[in-house]
Amino acid sequence: MLRRGVFPLALAYIGDAVYELAIRTLVMNRGNMQVNKMHKKTANLVKADAQARFYLLLEEELTDAEKAAYRRGRNAKSLRCRSTRR
Repeated sequence: MLRRGVFPLALAYIGDAVYELAIRTLVMNRGNMQVNKMHKKTANLVKADAQARFYLLLEEELTDAEKAAYRRGRNAKSLRCRSTRR
């Protein structure tokens, strides 16, 4: 179980993994198909714009705490190291 105060990017990271696993399960349950086709269907459903559309469909059903967790993950920015090349 995750503890309170987990960084937003860490929540988004684990959330993406859980979400992708759920989508992969749904795609597999639709029947036998080539792995490449399963991958493409899954990739189309887990990309950011698809997740944003799904959020809009669910938004009214979410609690304030769930909406806040979504916003924290959505608004988090990762720190990127500068390239050492000059």
